[in-house]
Formats: sequence, structure tokens, C-alpha cells
Amino acid sequence: MDYDQQLSAHEALQQLRDHAEKRRHLVTQNVDASAPQDTQRLVQELQVYQIELEMQYEQLLLSQAEAETAHAQYVDLYDFAPIGYFTVDEAGLIKLLNLRAAQMLGTVRQRLTNRRLALFVTLDCRPRFSDFLTQTLLSDTRQTCELEMMREDGTRMFVRLEGLAMLSEEGAKCCRLAVIDITDSKAATRALEASEARFRLLFEQSRDATLLIQDSHVIDCNSTALQLFNLRSKSELLGKHVSIFAPLRSLLECRR
Repeated sequence: MDYDQQLSAHEALQQLRDHAEKRRHLVTQNVDASAPQDTQRLVQELQVYQIELEMQYEQLLLSQAEAETAHAQYVDLYDFAPIGYFTVDEAGLIKLLNLRAAQMLGTVRQRLTNRRLALFVTLDCRPRFSDFLTQTLLSDTRQTCELEMMREDGTRMFVRLEGLAMLSEEGAKCCRLAVIDITDSKAATRALEASEARFRLLFEQSRDATLLIQDSHVIDCNSTALQLFNLRSKSELLGKHVSIFAPLRSLLECRR
């Protein structure tokens, strides 16, 4: 809902409220003074009752307008959320989804309703998705899972699923899923792992004796360093203070 629509709804509500307030101050019509006293009292009571009914009707209109405004705001928040939302039934069929969810799968909502969400999960990850969906439906707490999904055109993406069991309007058990695209962060993690693997390979195969020092203690060394210090395993060196490479006698000689 845009700003103009919100303003129009607010103005309509205010007009209804003003009209209702004015109605409170209406004065009942005078009854012919020659009419019996009981008749005059009955007419006045009927007029008051009519005003009360009109007030109740207008209050109902107010409540309806407010509910429609709240619903429109909810739809805006749901549809334009930055993450995908799905509601799937116990069979895994998509019953509801927002615009972002359809965009993530690369198609329109009309083509996704009542299709199995598992069809958009890669074959390797489908058993994990099935277990996740079952666990979510059986649990009262939020469940999470990371897996790989496919778009309509076959391209892939990594996502994190967050699921929570709920009841549909018909009272049937279903699952509401939040789907977050983590492809970029997954790619960054893999790139970091590959970089660390390359460093480890260069470190281990280097012909130069190499030590990794942290807080003045040895935390790693390569095989060339072990050969240099005539050691059999890294355990003999790891955790040692760097001062072992400068014995006290050598330090005293240096000071002289």
C-alpha cells in the first residue's frame, strides 16, 4: 500500500468517526403532545434504539475499514519482504508464497501454487529436506536447515531454511518456511577454504623451515623445520616459547 492509499484510508476512517460523533448529539423528534403519554415514551424509546443501531452499524464499518487497512499493510510486509516465505502442507505442496519466494525460484506464483517444493531441491539434498520438513511438523520449535535448491531454469543456489509448524485456516497442520539465499556467503566460505588449502600445501611443501608463531608460542611448523631441529614430530615443538631458540648462554654472550 502506497502513501496515498494509506492517507485515503485514514481520511475515510476519520470521516466515519466524525459522523458517528455527530449522531450522538441528535435530538429525538417531538411527538404530538396530544398523543397518550405511553405512546410518546414508546416513540422516543424507538428513536433512541434506532440511533443506537445506526451507531453500532457505523462502528462495524469502522472496524471493517480498520481491519482492511491492517490486512493491506500485512500483505505489503509479506509480499515485499527481502526473504522468501512459503506455506506448505504435510505433503510438501506449496499453498502460499510471497513475491520474493517466486523470484527466488525464477517463476510466477501462479505456476508454483500446489506444486511440491521438493521439486526445487537438488536430488542430493532431497532426503535432508524431507527429514527437515517432517521434523518441523512434529516439533513445536523453530527448525533450521541448509541445502541446495534449483530455480526454474536449472541454476542453483544455497539457502537456509527456517521452519515452524502451524495450523491453516481449515485447521490442517502445515509448515511456514522462511528461505534465505546464502549463495554469496557460501561462495565466500568456499573461497576462504580453498585459499587456506593452498596456503597449507605451500606451507607443508616449502623447502624453507617455517614456523607459525602466535603470542610468542609455536602453533605450527612444517616438515623442513622438524628436520632442521632434528625432531620427530610436531608435538615436540608445538606450544613451545620462542625463547627456546635463544638459550640463556647465547643471550648473555650477546649482551657482552
